Amino acid sequence: MFTISAFGGDYFFDGILDDFRIYNRALTEQEVSALFNE
Repeated sequence: MFTISAFGGDYFFDGILDDFRIYNRALTEQEVSALFNE
């Protein structure tokens, strides 16, 4: 099980992630924009 986060309480993401990436650094604004527009 992979828990993403909660907003102080029992409000957890209840869904499916079909595409996610993990980076070892912060992305630039341009990189985030390019990924968003894929």
